[in-house]
Amino acid sequence: HMNEKRTMDRNGTISVQIVGTPDRVEACLNMINGIQIGDHSSIGHVTTYVMIDPSVVGKIMGHKGQTIKEMTERTGCYIEIQQYPEQGVYDGQPKLFIAGPPEKVDVAVNLIERFVVAPGSRLDTVLQPGELPPPAPTPPAGRGHQASSSGSNSSLASALATIVAALSGSSSASSGGGGSQGPYNNGLEERVIEVPASKKGHLLGLRGQTIETIRQKSGVKKCHMMDKNMGAHAGTIGVQIVGSPSNVQTCISMVNGVVNGDHSSIGHVTDILPVDMHKVNGLMGHRGQTVTILKDLTGAYLDIQQGPQAGVPAGCAQIFMAGPPDKVAQARTVVTAFLSMMDQLPQGSLDNA
Repeated sequence: HMNEKRTMDRNGTISVQIVGTPDRVEACLNMINGIQIGDHSSIGHVTTYVMIDPSVVGKIMGHKGQTIKEMTERTGCYIEIQQYPEQGVYDGQPKLFIAGPPEKVDVAVNLIERFVVAPGSRLDTVLQPGELPPPAPTPPAGRGHQASSSGSNSSLASALATIVAALSGSSSASSGGGGSQGPYNNGLEERVIEVPASKKGHLLGLRGQTIETIRQKSGVKKCHMMDKNMGAHAGTIGVQIVGSPSNVQTCISMVNGVVNGDHSSIGHVTDILPVDMHKVNGLMGHRGQTVTILKDLTGAYLDIQQGPQAGVPAGCAQIFMAGPPDKVAQARTVVTAFLSMMDQLPQGSLDNA
């Protein structure tokens, strides 16, 4: 049970009361500690992020939070808009945190992507009849269901019910350190490595997929880009990694590989396509809208690189592509066709399209 007296606070701590046999209490502590560092696997859940444009935050939120509440109820996932420094967002790039069973998270991501690009502000405009179950009945108000709880506390609260259900049917408990020892004392190691700020997009990938794939394939509990310097393009950015020592080392190797242009450790490939300098603005589009659309169409991470910089001489430009092999192949085809199309249009006609 989460003691509610401080759930209005985004800072500080709140307490969670756990009652049970010693082994069940220990297992519950381990599950909660895992969730705090972003690992929901102990309850069979996964997490992901979807980057969103600041202009659609209000649309996703809805009047008095009704739209995101409906998304949560219809998909069966916990969905949180993260846009403030206390939520780890320092560069003005809002994102959606999504947690839940794997198949429901996939449904939620698909629904969000369709809703963001659809006209209007009603969720039912992108839902087909019978596509998702109707909203669940609203639970009765009470100490355990205060609507004013902060987002991070709601995430933990929603997971607690699943933890209790898992423990009630479990015959064994996880071994390891207790809650008084902190979340990293259950045989886990925490490392923070520095990567070039210019490579943050490569490490994040399309909608954060690359860094999440690194986390999953390396087996670490957490692989998180620390946001305090996310807006910078010079210097370095810290990447926090938490897991067993061997998994942490594997994760570091994967991160270093991606930063150096080798994505093979996560099953991804990279490709480079030269771009005529006079086509760069058209390829980028107004405020990056064209290249963003191309990313969404192809499912690959795209980065327009202009010289002088490493690998790109002054006066030259190229587009860097990364992702699963089929997505990168598709990106090369689509971008090549788009660049060819630009030859048929007056120069500059796409600059502000």
